[in-house]
Amino acid sequence: MDGPYISGDRIDWVKVKCVQRAHLVVVGYVPQSGGTVAALRLARQQGSELVYAGKVGTGFSAKSGAEVRKKLEPLMRKAAALSKPLKKTDTVWVEPRFEADVGFLEDTGDALRHPSFKGLKER
Repeated sequence: MDGPYISGDRIDWVKVKCVQRAHLVVVGYVPQSGGTVAALRLARQQGSELVYAGKVGTGFSAKSGAEVRKKLEPLMRKAAALSKPLKKTDTVWVEPRFEADVGFLEDTGDALRHPSFKGLKER
């Protein structure tokens, strides 16, 4: 820790990222060709309301993306189950019956920075 910083490749310095995790309510998905998902639309539970928290579009394998879509397709609804309306024409809105386990670097309050899908569970 007391060594000076020197630019370039070094073996005595280690870069560490502080990854946080959260369980967020799935309120919709962006479909992708091939029967999988391109992204999930997420919300935070605040009291009795669901507040939009952003989307997660990485962390899916072809298999996990197809499994998630298969679980969400029967839950389709006309509008988002959010406290404030949200227009996203690429999104299929669903009943909020699942939570996504999401890893991220920072929560700005409006969105998550560098979110990554880790799993899905029933609420």
